[in-house]
Amino acid sequence: MNKSKWQSAIEILGIVAVVASLVLVAIELRQTQNAQVAESHSVRATRTIELTFLATELGLAEITEKYTSSLELSQNEIDRATNFNRAFLWHYDDLYFQRAQGLINDATWESKLNGLRYLVNSPLFKVAFPNLDGSGYSGIYENSFLDLARSLQE
Repeated sequence: MNKSKWQSAIEILGIVAVVASLVLVAIELRQTQNAQVAESHSVRATRTIELTFLATELGLAEITEKYTSSLELSQNEIDRATNFNRAFLWHYDDLYFQRAQGLINDATWESKLNGLRYLVNSPLFKVAFPNLDGSGYSGIYENSFLDLARSLQE
């Protein structure tokens, strides 16, 4: 083999090596993204379970029944409802962020929007947050998230 044929063969091998490296990097990126989506799902499930137990622990069913029966709530009951709703707003604010990062697919996001719609229209949410006008929320929740939450209120 003459020198130019060797150079051509080496160049082709170099190109094949670069392409193979790029393919491996793409596979690794895909695996990393899949792992992030799985971890995100696991965290959401755990958080939802914890919030459900918190609602029970705080006696929110009883507080809701009392409120919807037009009975006056104590400051302690209002505080418990507010803290619970704050925690749930943080949960949905985080979901909103995850959606923006591509970690939540369309079907899951629609389901989460239904949950947020239910939350912002629940009686105790209205006790905790009579309005979501943005005052007092600056820097706590994303403004675009608050706009979304306001748009879901009936």
